[in-house]
Amino acid sequence: MSDELKDGASPVTPRLSPAVPVVGVVLVGGLLFAGFGPRAERAAQQEKQHRLANGPRRVVVASAVRGPASGAFSLPGTAAPLRATVVTARGTGFVQKYLVDLGDTVKAGQVLALLEAPEVDEEVRRARARVDEAEANVELARSGAERSRRLSEQGAVSKQQAEEAQIRLTTAVAAVETARAELLRLGALKGFGRVVAPFSGVVTRRFVEQGALVSDRVPLFEVAQTDALRVTVDVPQWLAGDVKVGQVVKVAPSQRPQQTVEARVTRSAQALDVATRTLRIEALVEQPGAILANAFVSVTFEVERSSPPVVVPAAALMARADGLRVVVVRDKVLRLTPVTVARDLGRTVELASGLEAGAQVVVNPPDDVDEGEAVEVVVRPVADAGVGR
Repeated sequence: MSDELKDGASPVTPRLSPAVPVVGVVLVGGLLFAGFGPRAERAAQQEKQHRLANGPRRVVVASAVRGPASGAFSLPGTAAPLRATVVTARGTGFVQKYLVDLGDTVKAGQVLALLEAPEVDEEVRRARARVDEAEANVELARSGAERSRRLSEQGAVSKQQAEEAQIRLTTAVAAVETARAELLRLGALKGFGRVVAPFSGVVTRRFVEQGALVSDRVPLFEVAQTDALRVTVDVPQWLAGDVKVGQVVKVAPSQRPQQTVEARVTRSAQALDVATRTLRIEALVEQPGAILANAFVSVTFEVERSSPPVVVPAAALMARADGLRVVVVRDKVLRLTPVTVARDLGRTVELASGLEAGAQVVVNPPDDVDEGEAVEVVVRPVADAGVGR
């Protein structure tokens, strides 16, 4: 026991700081708020979900727009020589000598190779001998016919004998004509030993070597006219109606798209291919420049489209089992509309049919959309929806 208590003094009571009640109130309030805040947030979220579940679905829409009337379209093509052919022998023989080689420029009628055929030479000699024999027989028959005619006039032989002698003369003359025709045939066959170029061009391939045995089915050379090129392009159906004969196009090698040359459309098939639904056209390049014959090229058409297509965002397309669909909003109600795509531009697509310009299409439509469902519309600007170019 302390000295103060020993002296009979009363005990001292400790005093609280004035800030202690305030801190307690703050702690109690914080605990109450920490418990009430999450409950209030959860209640708000539940109320929002309930409102969305009972209200219409919100969808983002964009307007379908009409594409530009003019534009440039590039398609793949093949730049073939204006004329090209495989040269073969017209008879059978051995290659005695070839006079041109790969890359040589030739003119029409120029000799490309010489063939030798010993059996043909022998037949030509026999045919000449037959002609000589037939001509000798004609002289003999003529002499006999003249003698029989004189004797018949003198009454030494009968008229029938004179007529028979004249018939023998006619037969001998016909035999001469037959022998000469055979000689001409064999001479022409011997002439086939000279293989000539059918037109002016360049030797693009040589197939044989000296001494090889060839026939009319064995190719010897390939000759192509490469000073002009014939570009062949298959135009898809959506563009076929806007490509006309006489139209100027630009042609460039696939590996050098900046090196373009002009060409003019010269021919059109005037009908679509049944299998591919494309229109085959030909364009003439009169100055090939850097374009090689038989090269793959890119052909650019600049056309004025008679009926510009409708363009929608690519995100508006839905792939269904029965084909492509877009979801159109009319009077805040969903309509599933079948469409046909003409061309895919990446962020946007051109439609060949199914939709008119100005229609409101749903962007990124959910998979569970239903025909006739009421929705709340949120309009997205055209540029944000990916429409345009």
